Amino acid sequence: MTDIILWHLFIIAKTKGIVRVVSKQQKKLQNIVINILRIITSPISLIFKAVKRGLSNVVSGDRNTFLKLALKGEEV
Repeated sequence: MTDIILWHLFIIAKTKGIVRVVSKQQKKLQNIVINILRIITSPISLIFKAVKRGLSNVVSGDRNTFLKLALKGEEV
């Protein structure tokens, strides 16, 4: 539910920001929403990237190292 609300806020902020910047508050809203979306999506995409590159580590049984690297955002 919150993802849908954030997505709509992001679209509104982005659209208004591209068309014209009405106020500093609007620009701040756009930046806040973009940062929130980055925080939400960043760990997910990093884990997918790590899974894609590090399947051999998981298969060999080195799961703890793999997960630590994935959650830190380091490439495996």
